[in-house]
Amino acid sequence: RFRPVRALRDEGATFTCAAFVGGRSGGDRVLAGTNDGTLRLFDASVGDVLEYVDAGHSGGVRAVSSRVSTSTHKPFALSSSAGETFLWDVSVQPEFSADGPKAVLEGACSAAFDEHCARVFHAGGNTPGTASLFDVAAGRNVSRFFAWDESGINENAQTASRRFVTRATSARQYADVSFGPTGSSLVLWGNTLWDVRLPHPVRTFDAFSDGGGACFHPRGDEVVLNSEVWDLRSERLLRSVHALDGCKLSWTRTGDCAVASYRPPRDESILGAVRKTKHPLRTSFRAVDGANDYAEIATVDVGSAVLDVSWDVCADASLCAAECDPLAADFEDSVVRVYEAGRMRPTEEDSDAEDSDEIGDGRSEGDDEIGSFFHGALNENAMAAMREDDDDDDDERRAARTAAAIAGDGAALAGLRALLGGLVADRIRDAVEAEGAGADEGEEEEEDD
Repeated sequence: RFRPVRALRDEGATFTCAAFVGGRSGGDRVLAGTNDGTLRLFDASVGDVLEYVDAGHSGGVRAVSSRVSTSTHKPFALSSSAGETFLWDVSVQPEFSADGPKAVLEGACSAAFDEHCARVFHAGGNTPGTASLFDVAAGRNVSRFFAWDESGINENAQTASRRFVTRATSARQYADVSFGPTGSSLVLWGNTLWDVRLPHPVRTFDAFSDGGGACFHPRGDEVVLNSEVWDLRSERLLRSVHALDGCKLSWTRTGDCAVASYRPPRDESILGAVRKTKHPLRTSFRAVDGANDYAEIATVDVGSAVLDVSWDVCADASLCAAECDPLAADFEDSVVRVYEAGRMRPTEEDSDAEDSDEIGDGRSEGDDEIGSFFHGALNENAMAAMREDDDDDDDERRAARTAAAIAGDGAALAGLRALLGGLVADRIRDAVEAEGAGADEGEEEEEDD
């Protein structure tokens, strides 16, 4: 179940992406990007705007992400547009943007942290044949990767860029990047797999369609490219999941579940792409079973265009979604909504009677399935137990009414018995008196005779 608990708004802002920012116990803030290239930092608990950031992006912010450094325990964030990526130290108070970004990664339209938040792997549209590895502590690029030709000879930057521009589609140039899970040196850019210890790609997976996201499974044994799932060990295609076509995935920390949402093309206007798309998840997001076969758990229809969805990976209890009304002029009605996932069964003190009305009919679909999947939510057995409890209560009430009726009938019978007893006694007395009178008359007649 996904229950909306907070709506984060700022007048005049059209939000395009959002991510939780916080410590190891959970995200207490939300960083949101807008279509005009600015950022907002929200207090996730009350919805207040903590900071307005004129980031200086050349276009709309298409992606934001955050991670806590395992060495300094400071939260860092990345904000990416079509032309550059900014690295932010979000631990700086009271305004983390006062001194500007910690680093500017020119030409990087996609970037990702490693598991320790020590390095950033970035690649982009302005340098379409190259990718780089940035060291956060040193503040510079430490490795650079070029395209690898068929003969196995590493090309220089100029040749690689020219070759890549002529042979790569725009979707490939603006593809997502992803770092492997803990302990892995693998990185992914679109359908190309690198090992950061090597100067050339390790593997290029077959691309059956353009668009969609690219990411590792948190277990580290699979790669999801748009709707195709590949086995890293055998390099075989495991399955094609049509429900993930044109989507990007946001994973829980354990990898048991992922949320799929529509991924607008990064080489087009964000709002224009949302207006014209006919994608089935245009106004919804979908929870899928990441532990098994990526089967659908539930699809939540929010009634407005969904531009981005992100888990709070620190706590795995919430997610935030950037939403806007596609029918409003210039998408004026825009909001970052915080959802609570996998609520526990409500107690007598915590009634949940109005929950279904708040979420709506579309959001109740698959409640039993996803409730049993998340932490302690209602499953079929619990529902059956509740129905049995209701039946027991009905039986008790019927028994009480029957006992009361029997008690009332008993009192009535006792009264009737007393009345009948009195009548019988009177009749017996009258009969005895009548016999006595008859006997006296007989004696008098005998005396007369």
